[in-house]
Amino acid sequence: MKNTILFFGELVPNITHGISLANKLNIDLLAKKFDVGIVEEKSNFKEYNKKITSKIKKFISSVQEIFSLNKKNQYNYFYTVFSLSTFGSVK
Repeated sequence: MKNTILFFGELVPNITHGISLANKLNIDLLAKKFDVGIVEEKSNFKEYNKKITSKIKKFISSVQEIFSLNKKNQYNYFYTVFSLSTFGSVK
């Protein structure tokens, strides 16, 4: 049985930039050796001007999904990208 890994982050086609493209490549590589679970961070450029409370609510929802999936599947590893933005670093 393969080890399992839970991924959290932005992915194409929902948002296309360097990190989302790199995440897709990394998931494709990881899938060769791991069973990969995915919790996609839902964001887009239209939302960057929204209130911080909206972003926090989305993030809390994602964290709840991460814990729920992990409780159900007991992943061996967790993978996410450390963001250099202020809000990303706080997350």
